[in-house]
Amino acid sequence: KYEREPIHKALCKFDGGKAGLGKEALRQFKNVLGFCGDRKIGTAADGLAEEWIRCGANEPEIRTELFAQLLKQLTRNPDVSSTDRGWQLMIGGLTHFAPPKNFENFIAQFIRTAAPPATRDKLEMLFHTSVFQGAAPLLSSFSIGESLASFQAMQLGGAFAGQDTVSGAAHYSRVRSPSAATKPPLPQQAAAPPPPGPRPAPPPSANAIPPP
Repeated sequence: KYEREPIHKALCKFDGGKAGLGKEALRQFKNVLGFCGDRKIGTAADGLAEEWIRCGANEPEIRTELFAQLLKQLTRNPDVSSTDRGWQLMIGGLTHFAPPKNFENFIAQFIRTAAPPATRDKLEMLFHTSVFQGAAPLLSSFSIGESLASFQAMQLGGAFAGQDTVSGAAHYSRVRSPSAATKPPLPQQAAAPPPPGPRPAPPPSANAIPPP
C-alpha cells in the first residue's frame, strides 16, 4: 500500500543480466514520490514524470515494476493531490508503453475498481488502446502535459460510448473481463420430429365394387 518513504528493495525480482534494474527501480520510485508531491526532490515535478515514462518506454523489463509502483501508491492513499498525480502518471505510462502480458489483468482490474469515476471509461479505453493497438511512440521531446492533454481530448467510441458495435463490444469485453475464458458455443440439439398424424386412406382398388 501507499507510503511516503523511498523503498529499499524493488517490488519485482530481476534475474540474470537484468539484476541491475533493481537499483533503477529504486530511483524510479523516488521519481514517483517526487512527482506526486510525497517527497521534495530538487528536480521539477514534470521532469520526474517524464524520466519515469522514458524509463518504461525504453526498457520493457522494468515495466511490471513501474506499474506495480503506481498500484502501490494509489492503494489507500489518503492524500487527494498525491492520488490525482498518481493517476496522471498512469495516463502517461499507458500512453507510451503497455503493461507486460502477465500484468495486464492486474492493471485492468485496478482501473475498473479504483479509478476515479469521472475518468474510468477513458482510462479503460486508453488501456485497451495501449494493449491491443499499441502505445504511442515516445518522441525525443515530449511532456507529461501533452499526454494529459491528449487524454482529455480523447473521445469515447464504440462500446466505450455505450454503442453495441461488434468490434467495439468484442474488445471491450476483453477489458471488462480480462481473466474470463472464451467459452465454446453449446451444441445445438436436433429438432424433434413432428408427432404422427392420421394415416391417409389407401387408394381405391380397380376391382372394387362401387357402392349402390
